[in-house]
Amino acid sequence: MHKITLEAEIDSQRLPCANKVGTGISCGIDSFHALALHADIKMNRHRITHLLFNNTGSHGEGAAAEKLYNERRNRIESFCTQNGFNLIELNLNIKSTFKQNHLLSHTYTSMFSVFCLQKLFSIYYYASGHTINDFTIKDTDIIDPANYDFFLLQSFSTENLKLYSEGACLTRLEKTKEVAKYKPSYNFLNVCVRTSENCGKCEKCRRTLLALDAIGGLDYYSSVFDIDYYKNNKIEYLIFLEA
Repeated sequence: MHKITLEAEIDSQRLPCANKVGTGISCGIDSFHALALHADIKMNRHRITHLLFNNTGSHGEGAAAEKLYNERRNRIESFCTQNGFNLIELNLNIKSTFKQNHLLSHTYTSMFSVFCLQKLFSIYYYASGHTINDFTIKDTDIIDPANYDFFLLQSFSTENLKLYSEGACLTRLEKTKEVAKYKPSYNFLNVCVRTSENCGKCEKCRRTLLALDAIGGLDYYSSVFDIDYYKNNKIEYLIFLEA
């Protein structure tokens, strides 16, 4: 082990950039919220042109994770084809090279992917899983970086690339209301943490079904959820809500 010294000429020129706009795509509430607000925005400079599908650890490890990744990718490819989005897939080895807890590092590893593409993007929306009310920079080694990605993404932004914490001002229910207005989500919404299809019984599936019910949007998603099961067993979901 020895100290490394780098010697290089300084170049202050900006990197060439195609000035495209990107966001991640998982087909979940957060990523669809970014699309619902920015896919057809009137300001051309901020309109989403490319969707990024990362494999940086959210699918887990091993053969089961690889299977889950491929199944999710197939859905995302179908969504992009049907709705005219350019899809970029990054299947990285960062999760195996640097052992990490994905829940504690996802903002950092995701931005690694974005910076690999900084000659493409001038704007990138990173869907936030927490509201600005959760903001804290205490104990950052043991908390989800979504608690402070509003600050983190501002710090990571450069003169070429502006990173936005998308949706941080809204609760999940408020995001769900916006997503329910976005018709392309009706056949593709996928929130399950267990399988590539919505199981309807895990925490995220239950939470989403209850939210859709609360806003009167259940029937929009009959092709991706078993709505009849939910309606026939609603007491189970309400007990979960009270737990």
